[in-house]
Amino acid sequence: MKRGFKRAIGLVVSSALAISLVVPIRAGAAASTKTAYLNSRDETTQISCVEVQGVPVPYVAVDEYYNIVYEVKCSCEKFGNDTYKFDNGKGIMIIDASQDTIHFDKPELFMFPVDSSEAEEIVRYAEIKYKGTPVKSDLDLDLKNYDIDIIVEGNKVYMPLTSLSDLFGASSKTAVYAKGEISFNDAGTSPVVDWQTNFDSLTRDESEVQFTYNELCFVLDTVYGCPPNCEFADSIKSKGWDGFLSSENDETRTVKELLLSTKTSDYIMGLFLLEWMLNDGGHTTFMSLTLEDIQNTESYKAFRDHERNDLTDPAVIIFHEWYQKYTDYVYSHTAIEKFEHLLDQYTPIIDEKDSGNYYRYYEYDNTGIYVYTEYSDDAIIYLKKALDIAKEHRIKNFIFDEAKNGGGSADDLIYMMNTITGCNYNELNLRSVLTDNKMIEVFDCDMDQDGVHEGDDEDFDYDFNYAIICSKDSFSCGNLFPCLSKEEGIPVIGETSAGGTDSRNNFKSTLGGTYSLSSYKEFIYKHGGDVEAGATPDYDITKKNPDGTIDYTDFYNFGLLSKIANEHYKTAAMYRLYNPNSGEHFYTANASEKDDLVGLGWSYEGSAWTAPKTSDAAVYRLYSSSTGDHHYTTDAAERAWLIGLGWNDEGIGWYSFNDSGAPLYRLYNPNATGAGSHHYTTDIAERDFLVGLGWNDEGIGWYGE
Repeated sequence: MKRGFKRAIGLVVSSALAISLVVPIRAGAAASTKTAYLNSRDETTQISCVEVQGVPVPYVAVDEYYNIVYEVKCSCEKFGNDTYKFDNGKGIMIIDASQDTIHFDKPELFMFPVDSSEAEEIVRYAEIKYKGTPVKSDLDLDLKNYDIDIIVEGNKVYMPLTSLSDLFGASSKTAVYAKGEISFNDAGTSPVVDWQTNFDSLTRDESEVQFTYNELCFVLDTVYGCPPNCEFADSIKSKGWDGFLSSENDETRTVKELLLSTKTSDYIMGLFLLEWMLNDGGHTTFMSLTLEDIQNTESYKAFRDHERNDLTDPAVIIFHEWYQKYTDYVYSHTAIEKFEHLLDQYTPIIDEKDSGNYYRYYEYDNTGIYVYTEYSDDAIIYLKKALDIAKEHRIKNFIFDEAKNGGGSADDLIYMMNTITGCNYNELNLRSVLTDNKMIEVFDCDMDQDGVHEGDDEDFDYDFNYAIICSKDSFSCGNLFPCLSKEEGIPVIGETSAGGTDSRNNFKSTLGGTYSLSSYKEFIYKHGGDVEAGATPDYDITKKNPDGTIDYTDFYNFGLLSKIANEHYKTAAMYRLYNPNSGEHFYTANASEKDDLVGLGWSYEGSAWTAPKTSDAAVYRLYSSSTGDHHYTTDAAERAWLIGLGWNDEGIGWYSFNDSGAPLYRLYNPNATGAGSHHYTTDIAERDFLVGLGWNDEGIGWYGE
């Protein structure tokens, strides 16, 4: 669930606009086996293939393909003329090769099967299941609508490699064919075959053009989620993909012509326009994931030359108009980046970077702030370290700052949900766009990260007040986390998050380029509503500039964030300061008073404890003008006695918890002649150290947290 629109920006496309194509009659050949690479040339497998005239990729055995891309295996059984049943023990797929149809029973469990994993991962899938009775338990697909043939050879069923990669994109594995070689690769990794050379050819074979377009129609009609934040979602759903392109308007018809052009440079332009037309915030991309790999190819160079120089071409005009609209969208949703430098005023305790993402932990008074830009394994590893540091430092509030987070892995989001709910959140709710069925994904978390998934996480014990910071740059998992957190009663700070309700699947085009789509898995709240509208903040800290832009300064005002958390949870940070001249320790809940004293030369020693905003037990503050000393007590009689001796009554300094919480130990220095005669601490070791130096232990003064 990672945003993908970063960045098809930085370009600014030719038109021999296309034609009606006729696909040659397909004649099959005998089956053979090909070596297929699995992420590298060192790991291979064999797969049965059939070469079919007029199809630019090999047909491969359906059961063999399935068993390569999924850990859950399926069996294949013939039970009629050209009819085969595939069963993975969870769902069933029935293929009728004579009719080119596919029938699913429990389609989600066949297309996205999950089995309990033994992988050594911090978070791993346990299962996927229906929530209640399925609304629809079957699904039928007719591949004749896309001119995709299903063939049988030697009691095996074969489909085009690209069709299977499209159909089973939820496996997170894709397949590409180039120069006679097949490469399977996990999402985020590059194929080991040299597919980029497909873009060196300036022209495409007519049969490849039509096949590629048909495949695109198949995947967009079948597994595309049509997310509501896509401008054309409703029209695509009602008309189908080809119907939408053909009838929506002149611009969509131009896109169709480009996709059906035999010029490879036109095809590239069409892919750019698809990405911008279907912009949903970052899940759906057609060139962003391919651009870097093809920039030095001949067809891409021709494309750039055309879009720069043929400025009267209607397709080029559309290209530049949509490009500007898209870049305006991107910049408006990433405006917070301009304020990131404000983090430099603070010193991080944890400061880690990887592949353009960063993970930082800061502390301010009684508040810890964990800033992370992606949901990844690194994010939860450094989170655990930050939690441990915060616990050691007696931090009260812990804020997740994902205001500049474009998403990532739902696995890691589950770890964070478990963190804020006390290890009580191991399920994600979703809706299948294919059938409208409600589903539950179940996860198994090793919360203490000791490598053991045996429910031994009792020591994962953090009693923090949590809060979430998000912005309209918080997309996908960056949107889902504040939505689900708010559902659990966790306060959200910042501005409304960006949406991105569907998970993201990667696919491969016939030429080998990677593209991604919002898939048919739509994440929802426990009660069933979708999260596309984003999480509305409980505390909106944006400020509007006169020109309508947003000022994000307060997103990096740690004092304000700490204050919001304390006020929300009805507690106040108690600041401890030290006067190096008099030896006095001073305590206050007033941040302005703290800052004033620091300006006068006092040393700020951090947050000493957290006090309730109000209670039945007031802590009175008194001052002796003769000694310069402050005294604090809950005892009204002691207070009155000191006033009688000439001490100034400064009122209620703060409140104590009622005989619960962390004890504040009161000690007296019998040798003191001026300020600093009394000291207060929650630290038993500090108390015992002072007693060892001759201080008198006067017991418990009051209670904090």
